[in-house]
Amino acid sequence: MSAPLVWTDDHAMSFADDAATLGRIVRTVPRDRLAQVAHGEWTWLDVIGHVADSAELFADRVERCTREINPYIGAVNLEQLAAERSATRDPMDCARRARDAAMRMTMLLQSPTVARLALVHETMGAVTAGHLGVWQADHSRQHVGALAEAFPPSA
Repeated sequence: MSAPLVWTDDHAMSFADDAATLGRIVRTVPRDRLAQVAHGEWTWLDVIGHVADSAELFADRVERCTREINPYIGAVNLEQLAAERSATRDPMDCARRARDAAMRMTMLLQSPTVARLALVHETMGAVTAGHLGVWQADHSRQHVGALAEAFPPSA
């Protein structure tokens, strides 16, 4: 079992900051540049798409906890998903999807009752919906932080 992560307002603010940063980047950096600049094996556009894909996936999982008692959540191969979608990525759409999913997750997790709902994740073990939200906030922050470093605001 993973060490329990507890959802706080700081995680909600982290999602809001990440959404603003992604919005700035996709509005100011041409798609061609995002698609050509590599970050590891992925382009920066792949990273933006990955943030959107994982945000939607985790928001869906948190929402699922509100409909099912102690659901079992299987792992998803996000790298395979990214590879399948890479050629058709639209940066503005990805930023919007990431923002909307993070807002949905935040709205759900603002209820302490929802944040404490239990689930079993294939790799994390027995955790709470809040744990999923914290995990996704940290995951998003890691990727968006790298994007912000690569594409800082112009002076």
